[in-house]
Amino acid sequence: KRLLSSRRKIPEKIQKTDTNKYKILSVFLSMYIIIASLVLYLDAGSPSLPSKPFNQQKIVEPDKNKVNQVYLRLATVKNRLSNEPHNPNVWRDLGLLRLSLGEDNSAIKALSMAFNLSDERPDIASIYAETLVYIAKGKVTPEAKIIFEKILIYNNDEPKAQYFLALDLYQRGMPKKALEKWQKIAAILPNNSPWLPKIYDKIRQTSKELDVEIKSYLPIANMP
Repeated sequence: KRLLSSRRKIPEKIQKTDTNKYKILSVFLSMYIIIASLVLYLDAGSPSLPSKPFNQQKIVEPDKNKVNQVYLRLATVKNRLSNEPHNPNVWRDLGLLRLSLGEDNSAIKALSMAFNLSDERPDIASIYAETLVYIAKGKVTPEAKIIFEKILIYNNDEPKAQYFLALDLYQRGMPKKALEKWQKIAAILPNNSPWLPKIYDKIRQTSKELDVEIKSYLPIANMP
């Protein structure tokens, strides 16, 4: 969620929805980790709750049974899709299953369907945008950028969207602006937020690159 500039008018198609809801993938998740996490997702519910970075989620060591579960769930989802072709949640599940099997193109098509059928529901938008970043090997694509911007219209405190928009600034050669944005995010997040370690890492990394003191941007005494 996309080729517009950061200040171009954002479509108002998103409907306001309740959303309770990856150290960015500089080192990508292995196929088995994706499969294992997907199995956990399907067991526990929406992965958009509560915006926990992929690399901090509890992963069970995968085995052949876990992989087989993915294929069984894929068959189930396909069957559901034949009966519920306009259900965005089914398309979302299909997209995540396809992604876990390394079928990136099919995954994006399915998640795009979920995004559009849900009238760009923020929780599905978040999954779609993060998947676009994942498939782009950690690059915040123009499409993903626009989706994250749209999410913030209705939930300005959504840490995932804020994190990736700061990362976009960094990737486009604006590390100081990115650092300032990460500072603002860290300042408003609760101490137990699963996003804080990731954000602190980016603040440390970027401060070192800019040769500035961390405390100049994040004067928080209990920063780990």
